[in-house]
Formats: sequence, C-alpha cells, structure tokens
Amino acid sequence: MPQTLKTNCFLVLPLGGAITRPLQDVTVAESQTAELECEVANANAEGKWLKDGQPINFSENVVSEVKGAVRRLIIVITRPHDVGEYSYQVASSKTTANLRVEGKILKKNNKFNVHVIIRAMRMQFFFKIIHTAFSPVMYLSVFSAVNISER
Repeated sequence: MPQTLKTNCFLVLPLGGAITRPLQDVTVAESQTAELECEVANANAEGKWLKDGQPINFSENVVSEVKGAVRRLIIVITRPHDVGEYSYQVASSKTTANLRVEGKILKKNNKFNVHVIIRAMRMQFFFKIIHTAFSPVMYLSVFSAVNISER
C-alpha cells in the first residue's frame, strides 16, 4: 500500500487594508490647493475618506483620486472651514493627518503700516501708528468698539 504524506501550507498575503505609506500633516495658505496622500498595500482595496471622523462630501472643490495603490484627497481652493483631521480608512486600517490653513494678508496700507490678517477663523490686527495726529486709537470689531483689555 502506498504511503500518504500530509503537510500544511500557509500563504501569507498583505491584508487589503494595510497602509504602506501614511498621510502626512499639511499646511497651506488660504485659497491654495491642499493634497493629502497615502498608499495602500493592495491597489484594488476600496477605502473611504473622513474629515473629523465623518465621511467627506465630495464636490468640484474636494475630489478623491486613485492611481494604483496611491490614494489622494485634493482640496482645490482651501478655506478656514477645511481645517481639521483627515483620515483614509481601508477595512481595519486607518491613517490620519491634520490640515492647517494659514491666513493671508487681506490689506496692507504702506502709508500707516496697517495689516489685517486672517488665521484659521480668527482675526489678528497689527497696527504701527507713527503720526501723533492719530492719538487716541480706537479698535473696532464688526463696527463696535473693543475694550483694550479684550483680546
């Protein structure tokens, strides 16, 4: 009678959700394009983009791109409300990064050296008044006076 040989064989494959290159934090100036990019082990894996833990609503301004194993989220024109934590999730794997949108100078008047800057949904005012005819100074916030003690 012939002898029978039994063996066990295991095939090890990367999980479809394994992320080989994670997202990186990104900082852009307001109105500039932001790109968040990661890479998955399996190019055929289906995943989803999240912002602050919620599924992203795609539009002309917010698009998702897949090129092989690379997953890319593109925000064409960034605004302060785009600031947040972005994630790409495939099966049980997830990578997360933060997007920061920095302000831009809205107005610069060289005569009085006045700058108005918006930074992530917050206004900062910088004044350098040299001429004595402008004393005392009054600060306004949405057309109402701001007390000096307020920030």
